[in-house]
Amino acid sequence: MKKFSFLFIAMLLLGFFVVACGGGDTETADDAETTDDNTATTDDAETADDAEAADDEEMADDEEMEELPYGLTPGKPYDGTTIDFLTCCPTTPQFAAWAARAEEFTEMTGITVNFNNEPWGSFQERIVTESIAGTGAYDTVLWLDAWGPNFIQTLEPLAPYAERDNIDYVDDYPPSFMEAAVLDDTLYGFPVRTHSFVMFYREDVFNELGLDVPTTWTEVIEAGRTIQENTDLAGLANYYGVGTGQNLFVWALQLWGNGGDIFDEEYRPIFNNQVGVEATELYASLAEIGPEAQFSIGEGDARLSVTTGESAMIIGWWWFAPTFDDPEAAAEEVIGNVTHAPLPAWEGQEPFGFALSEPIGISANSDAKDASWEWIKFLSSPQFDREIVTDKSDPALSTVVVSHSSNLTDPEVNEVNGGIHASAAPGLANSRLMPLIPEWAEVQSIIEIALNDIVLGADLQETLDEAAADVEAVMERAGYYE
Repeated sequence: MKKFSFLFIAMLLLGFFVVACGGGDTETADDAETTDDNTATTDDAETADDAEAADDEEMADDEEMEELPYGLTPGKPYDGTTIDFLTCCPTTPQFAAWAARAEEFTEMTGITVNFNNEPWGSFQERIVTESIAGTGAYDTVLWLDAWGPNFIQTLEPLAPYAERDNIDYVDDYPPSFMEAAVLDDTLYGFPVRTHSFVMFYREDVFNELGLDVPTTWTEVIEAGRTIQENTDLAGLANYYGVGTGQNLFVWALQLWGNGGDIFDEEYRPIFNNQVGVEATELYASLAEIGPEAQFSIGEGDARLSVTTGESAMIIGWWWFAPTFDDPEAAAEEVIGNVTHAPLPAWEGQEPFGFALSEPIGISANSDAKDASWEWIKFLSSPQFDREIVTDKSDPALSTVVVSHSSNLTDPEVNEVNGGIHASAAPGLANSRLMPLIPEWAEVQSIIEIALNDIVLGADLQETLDEAAADVEAVMERAGYYE
């Protein structure tokens, strides 16, 4: 894979020296015996008592400081520092929950966090532009996994910070979540917003028709046919439209689940081989049970197809779950009737999942790296992760998003979130991200157009072969085959 040059910034080490002051010289008058020259004397016993009291006080302070949660550094060594956090989407419940807890972080650390919210549509451009320019306009940044290869080399390596502070949860993530935070074995971030695919379905419709929950793709098609024959609903809310690569999502599940891949080890496209053809045939066959608009819509409109009562199933992100019970958006018959299950698989195979990961990192140009690291520890800690996902006191802050493996299997986390994390777990165990390469946007565009052409009736093998040739040309121009 093409290598990137890295900007290594030397970590500033702040030494902390605690000076314990003993008792000073005191002038004393001894009632039993007074010295003729009235010279001041040092009372050894008093001095020892003072020193012991000072030591006891210092030990008590140390013990109190060690109780600070989330792995935060005690003693407020960065008191008065302000850090700029480049993020987006302030009304997203998880992000809103972070903002609501920022005051608590400031109380514990003395660090003020300035949320620099960029609209999603311009978020990637701003991150890449400012990172490459080295303006130092932000201290910490959240990024989508696919964007990382274009700027991750401008971030601060975090392994030295984690080792210094004994952060022991680096391995407490599904591998696909952590993949976006690492490049060439260097840790640049911690996943704090992550998503996994699950299968949602109308439980009331399945019960009425006596249908079992599908566990294979063939069973999904069979259930969809039964639903369409006996109700006014579409079986599965597909999204084949061209736009942002969303029509690759389900296709990738079927490609990976069939033992295929987009590239080989040398980054030559192989999605047009026999395994890829079989996966694409299955993908296109789902159109039989989809809604009329499926050929032109993305995942948002497909989700609405279920929310409004048009379709009975959808393969999508776990964050869809609350929308199906939203009284302002969901049809009356939908509310309380949409549940979830693990992803379907090929016959005799384990389910293969698709994941999305958004890590948080520190700009190498930041003047407040240590204070920024405190913020990262706060947001990325398993304790904070768990607290956010189990707090259902305010709908505006309620989220199903968790990042740590320990929280995915936590009984309370699953209980208060309807068990959706247990449904995601089988797919996550074998999940992947889309290829993390700078050329991915161009590659994705080629494949999504080909898939749309295929479901609209173009010759499958011929279209895949043409797409593979176009992708190979992109990779050759980028220097992958030199």
